[in-house]
Amino acid sequence: MNTRTTIILTALLILLAACNEPTEAPRVELPVVVDAGGLKAVTTDLGYQIEVTDARMAFKNLAFTIAGELHTNETHAHSVWQTLSRALLPTAHAHPGHFGGGEVTGELPGEFVVDFFEDDGQQLGLATLLAGTYRGANFTFARASEEHLDPDDPLAGHTAIISGTATRNGTSTSFTIVLDSHDNRDLIGAPLTRADGTSTGFQAHIDEHATGSLAIQLLTEDPVELDTIFDGIDFDRLQTNPDGLANLGPQSLDDSADAYNLFRRTFQLAEHYIVYYQE
Repeated sequence: MNTRTTIILTALLILLAACNEPTEAPRVELPVVVDAGGLKAVTTDLGYQIEVTDARMAFKNLAFTIAGELHTNETHAHSVWQTLSRALLPTAHAHPGHFGGGEVTGELPGEFVVDFFEDDGQQLGLATLLAGTYRGANFTFARASEEHLDPDDPLAGHTAIISGTATRNGTSTSFTIVLDSHDNRDLIGAPLTRADGTSTGFQAHIDEHATGSLAIQLLTEDPVELDTIFDGIDFDRLQTNPDGLANLGPQSLDDSADAYNLFRRTFQLAEHYIVYYQE
């Protein structure tokens, strides 16, 4: 091989390598806000009409996942995108979800204590996302610390407090549920969609020019199966105090303990959370 041929081949190799180098993906910062719209009145499978009057919870480290193939069907491009997303979002890690595609390319790190009614419309922070078509959201359940609450707040040290009334056949039972999730219990694959209904299924395309926000909701009703978060709980069988209030929590006994454990399992399902992208 002569010198001229060697130079030409070397130049071609350099050009090919340059073509294969990943370029920085466009990013966007979007506010994440609280939305109480998912806490609507529902009727359970046992015929109880439920109205939620208080809903507070602690969670941390929101992550957002893309859907389907990644800009190309080439395996090499997929691996490049994975490498790039991990470089740009170093704390993100991938999880396959019930609705989500599984590859984390957006995040809002931190710990949050949310009052869905009082904080409706309030901003939690700015999430950083790579441009793409998003379908899922993940987070980790937490225990509310005194850093975010008054020391005598009943939510301190717990994951959530849900209060409301359950009515059937003209009889109403007021209830309060104090819920504790296990340490570092993850919720994986809550659906992410557009609020204006223009998406196909549960997904939302977000590009570098996006100017909207991401709204997180706790849902009393699963938008797909139409199950409620209170299904299976027979409120007439719960233990009540002299004021007629049913208190469910980790220390509950008998039927109340069964109801608490059932509610905790349901509360931790991705089907009862959703994130909307709204302009």
